[in-house]
Amino acid sequence: MLDFPAAHSMDTYWFAIDADENVAIFASGEAGAVPTDLGESDETPITFIEYLPKDDREIIHLKTDGETLARGATLERIRNIDSYQVGSVAYEILLVLSSEEVIDKLRYENAFILRFAGEMVVVYVNRCPVLIIEDLIKSREILGGKYVDIESSSHLLGLFSYSHGNQWENWIAGPYIRGEQPEKPLKFKELPGEIQNRINLTLFQQIRFRDTKMIQPIEYTECDTWEEDGWVDMQGKIHEDFPDR
Repeated sequence: MLDFPAAHSMDTYWFAIDADENVAIFASGEAGAVPTDLGESDETPITFIEYLPKDDREIIHLKTDGETLARGATLERIRNIDSYQVGSVAYEILLVLSSEEVIDKLRYENAFILRFAGEMVVVYVNRCPVLIIEDLIKSREILGGKYVDIESSSHLLGLFSYSHGNQWENWIAGPYIRGEQPEKPLKFKELPGEIQNRINLTLFQQIRFRDTKMIQPIEYTECDTWEEDGWVDMQGKIHEDFPDR
């Protein structure tokens, strides 16, 4: 049985690859089914995605915004970067930097920084003191930025993403629904060997994520569920019994 992070529910993340070896992240919520063969793991999605910098239209658009902002920016205009703040620390910010050297100035405790591909230096910082950010704005080393929820923006990292459907959440194991698709899907073979060997993946040989808006993993592999009262298939039919594998 999987060791889920919350005793009252599953509420975990798991990864899978499709027939084209594209990678997807699945958010189970409380009631979504999770493949049994994943085994126990103490790795978190944030550890995994450190290795997945990608460059798509949204990142390119941010870079263009950052360059435009930098040309006429004043401290007053950019000091209030849209971010989620708790006390003196800002969380989950996408920043446009003046140079690669600025990255080290953003390092804080055990926070991590994700550097996206491309010549313009665009980074995701999961947390950093507001004072550091303001100082780098004053010195024009931060050119712009905005808040981004990396878990719901997995397409920026080349990942397909699926979340347990809201209509079944807190009730029964229903299908997962696909989120925004990546412009440049990440292939499993693009991951460093050490990561390929470390993460646990479910293989959906019959599925192509690009063509599949809804997935019920119970229909493809043995799964564990929080509630054992049944499950909902991809046609919306409720089943009391689970398939024999």
